[in-house]
Amino acid sequence: MIDANNGVAIASHQKRQSVKAAFSTVSILLLAVIVMVCGKAAAQTFHNYPSKTIRIVVPFAAGGTVDASARVVAGELAKSFRVPVVVDNRAGGGGVVGTSEVAKAPADGYALLFGSPIPILLATRKDLSFTWESFVAVAPVNKFGHVLAVASSFPTKTVSDFIAHARQGPGKLNYGTTGFGAVTHLGTELFAQAFGIRAIAVPFRGNNEALTALLAGDVQFLLLSPFFALPQYNASKIVVLANMGAERSPFFRGVPAMGELGHPDLVVEARNGFVAPAGTPSSRRESLS
Repeated sequence: MIDANNGVAIASHQKRQSVKAAFSTVSILLLAVIVMVCGKAAAQTFHNYPSKTIRIVVPFAAGGTVDASARVVAGELAKSFRVPVVVDNRAGGGGVVGTSEVAKAPADGYALLFGSPIPILLATRKDLSFTWESFVAVAPVNKFGHVLAVASSFPTKTVSDFIAHARQGPGKLNYGTTGFGAVTHLGTELFAQAFGIRAIAVPFRGNNEALTALLAGDVQFLLLSPFFALPQYNASKIVVLANMGAERSPFFRGVPAMGELGHPDLVVEARNGFVAPAGTPSSRRESLS
């Protein structure tokens, strides 16, 4: 039985260290982009905006890559604007809960949405309370690919051995996702279809829980962002089998890419940025961009 709330397998200290390392990596990689964006934001502040707390809604649980990115940006924006900028995690429904909340928020520039998989949600769900027209773009921030990972205790250490192992037992392997319809879910399904694998998706509220389940053996593989995978990889807790892109990742140069495996178009990439409720004044969006 899979328990998405099971944190026994990894001590709380290890979790804190993992998240701290992920935050540190994200901070370094985003610094140049954020300095540029926030410097521009400070230069364009006008019309007495902002004059109060800005809320950045992240539609995923705290501790993941999107959350870490948002917190780095929030800190820099707070310095530039000299007002509090808070990150509000509203996880649920693979991003639906937080995205719906911002769609209904006042269009005054004080409620922003960061890292929502809006295109995926609109393509895979018919029960949504928002559409493309519910939002206006503010600013892109970053993008990153994903890697395929297993626990170090898993019997296979290469992607070819893993594929062969998975094919031998259709439906016997579980994989972790950050929610049905999330990038980690759809990306893993694309990988499975490309190589003739059948596996069971197990949704979790965030990367922390999915990674805990991987190390505990409750799921056997999953997709991770390089920021989240790198600390565990360096600690020899996971094996990175493949980079889900056409070329090798600069973080895992010894790991083959999908392009080398005959699937250059099998790219699993997340792009993060800010959107605001439709109707947000352009002058305030320009201040943020």
